[in-house]
Amino acid sequence: MEKQIRRFASCLLLLALSACDQRQEEQGPPPPASISEYKQRIDRLAPQQRDAVFIRAIRDAGMDCQKVVGSGSSGLQFGMPSWVARCDDGRDWMIMLDKGGRAHVARREEKKG
Repeated sequence: MEKQIRRFASCLLLLALSACDQRQEEQGPPPPASISEYKQRIDRLAPQQRDAVFIRAIRDAGMDCQKVVGSGSSGLQFGMPSWVARCDDGRDWMIMLDKGGRAHVARREEKKG
């Protein structure tokens, strides 16, 4: 009798654990944000917050910038939403967001002539 109770308790425990694992698999990670959601999040930021995000992107890209003193939307560049961020040294940087929400940073120079 005691053996049957243990076996029954073990089965209940396994059943409970498998139900927990199944629930986690059903929920899974949240779906990735779309590119328009990333753009909306950035556009909703206060200018100082947006500048802080952009200096992080510029520095993460290995570029030199001590402080972003201003930024603004630059429409679509290569099919990606983009912004221009100006550093305190006067250089402008183009920040483009790809579909995965990754930032691509490039030096922005004025056309001459």
